[in-house]
Amino acid sequence: MLESKNIILRGLEHDDLILLHKWMNKFELLINLLRVEPSINYFTEKWYIKVNSDKRKKIFAIEEKITNCFIGCIGANDIDYIDRKANFYIYIGDETFRGKGYSKEAVHTFLMYMFGYYNFNKMYLEVRADNLIAINLYKKIGFKQEGLFKKEKYMDFRYIDIIRMAILRDDYIK
Repeated sequence: MLESKNIILRGLEHDDLILLHKWMNKFELLINLLRVEPSINYFTEKWYIKVNSDKRKKIFAIEEKITNCFIGCIGANDIDYIDRKANFYIYIGDETFRGKGYSKEAVHTFLMYMFGYYNFNKMYLEVRADNLIAINLYKKIGFKQEGLFKKEKYMDFRYIDIIRMAILRDDYIK
């Protein structure tokens, strides 16, 4: 369990799957996660079993301290323990907790964990080029754009651009 001022990052529990499944059926969240298909309970359950046995993935539940509410997830995919890098993601699934600074706090806590405990060198992510709220958050934290993939994903009846952003350990620790 990782703690900061207002949030706790803890292991994702089986009981969290009810809310997670609900969030993974909200179109607004899916398009920001670059997903096109909603979830069904069966696949949510299978995903949970797979993610907990895959050493190349880490996932934490984001819990708000005052209410003990499960509000979102943060984690990494494609973890490369040799080159010390991973593909990072975060989402606040519960809309009532968006825009209150929890994402920024969770990202800082997670980066300190990955850069400190695992001595990772780089964390990177992909974000929709039109998701200015997320892009601005990542820039404030210190992520820099590494590339632009034109018309990379087909979503919502059109092709969208994807930005790849990354942050290096040395730049973040400064």
